[in-house]
Amino acid sequence: MMRKAQSAASSAADDVVVLQLRAFWRKYEHHCIQTDSCPSAVLKQDILHQIDKQQPLKKIMLSFPDCGPSDAVLPSLQPLLMAIRDERYTHAQEFHIWSLSLKQKDIVELVSTGPTLLYILPIMMRKAQSAASSAADDVVVLQLRAFWRKYEHHCIQTDSCPSAVLKQDILHQIDKQQPLKKIMLSFPDCGPSDAVLPSLQPLLMAIRDERYTHAQEFHIWSLSLKQKDIVELCLLLEKRGRTVYSFKSLELLDCKLTEWSLERLATAAGVSYLTTLCLDYTRVGQEGLKGLLSGGLGASQISSLSLCYCGLDSWSGSLLASLLTNSSVRELYINGNELQCVGAIELLKPVAENSQNLAEIQNRTTSITGQRENSGKDFSQPLWRKTKKKKEETKSGCGAARGPWLKKLHMFDNSIDDSGKEGPDQLTRFLEILCIIVKFCSYLTELDLGENHIGEDGGKVLLEALRDRQAAKLSPVKIQVSTRMSTETFGAIFRSAKELKSGKKRRRMKVQYEIL
Repeated sequence: MMRKAQSAASSAADDVVVLQLRAFWRKYEHHCIQTDSCPSAVLKQDILHQIDKQQPLKKIMLSFPDCGPSDAVLPSLQPLLMAIRDERYTHAQEFHIWSLSLKQKDIVELVSTGPTLLYILPIMMRKAQSAASSAADDVVVLQLRAFWRKYEHHCIQTDSCPSAVLKQDILHQIDKQQPLKKIMLSFPDCGPSDAVLPSLQPLLMAIRDERYTHAQEFHIWSLSLKQKDIVELCLLLEKRGRTVYSFKSLELLDCKLTEWSLERLATAAGVSYLTTLCLDYTRVGQEGLKGLLSGGLGASQISSLSLCYCGLDSWSGSLLASLLTNSSVRELYINGNELQCVGAIELLKPVAENSQNLAEIQNRTTSITGQRENSGKDFSQPLWRKTKKKKEETKSGCGAARGPWLKKLHMFDNSIDDSGKEGPDQLTRFLEILCIIVKFCSYLTELDLGENHIGEDGGKVLLEALRDRQAAKLSPVKIQVSTRMSTETFGAIFRSAKELKSGKKRRRMKVQYEIL
């Protein structure tokens, strides 16, 4: 009797297993029909095999070897997940998914559903990482396409022409499946006579609507900006509102800006993430430069400032010196202006004085340290002071120095020669100040004096300063000078320094892509 009872109980349990497997498969087929996706023949074979063995399915294998991208009905993970939940199938211990393109929804449902899927753990998935990466790439592509469509929509609404350069950049990033980190707004094919003119407004509205926060660089070329454009741009840059756009670089190339616009930009820079500001080919003027100062550019994090071909004259030297003294600007690009010797002297005078003072402090510190080392160890000093000193020494990098100093100075073609009102005396004074910076400023890495005709005597004075820098074992400087000096002096300068071959390269692109 007992044997019959046990076999009857075993048979009943086997019937339950078989019924569960059959119900699980029917539910899976039902959801496949509902979601218009093809069922997995491999899963069906595994379930039939377990039914024959009258054992529960402990390893779920989802694979579609017979399905291809050209099939009318494509495979999906969703029907299987729904069937597991509906039937509360808790016997599975392994989950294998092969060669399936998982969408973001699939990943969320599979990984982040919480207690409802705990009974199938531990999950063992092949190619799970690549699937998650593929889902992330899909999100990037969808964001870029939505961003472009929104931009086109606003262009139509505001009756302005879309930027073909921006379109090309977005398509390029879609091909690479990477977010757009550099926004370039340029209209090389649009002219003043066109019926539809370019505008900044559609781009700003698209960035806000899509909350596109991946971009770190914002470049706007040859665009006449209105007061409303400046206000909207500054609001986007400032750390205010629910969404923060962490732009670190802003370039307004050949944009018509008023004194008010420059002051408003400086105010926004003080409460933004900007570290680089480029205003090349913008007629700044004396009032505009004063606006940058009064607007609060000194309180910003900007370390690189470019004012190339901005019409700066000798009057700008003292204003730029004030800017360097009261800001964190350490890279200054003023190529193509008219500072002349007078303006350059006013600009570099506080930098030279500070460099010389820092060098004297460093020399005193070095001599005191050498005396202590020669006199032996001083055991009267507590250990914590020694550790503090070591920490201070590690912080003696570029950020530790106070006052105006420069890491990069580019003043190509600024009419610095002996043809001014004061004649050779002003050039001699300029070279004296410049040589102090070259000899003592340990942070200086680049110096561009190209097309400034300092002459043979000036070349020799500069050469002597470079040799003194070498003797002091300071880092070499990348330098560019005019060729109007003897071949020997010119060659000796580049033997004592490195040749500067850098230059601001502007890209010219022809749009070859079609519509998204």
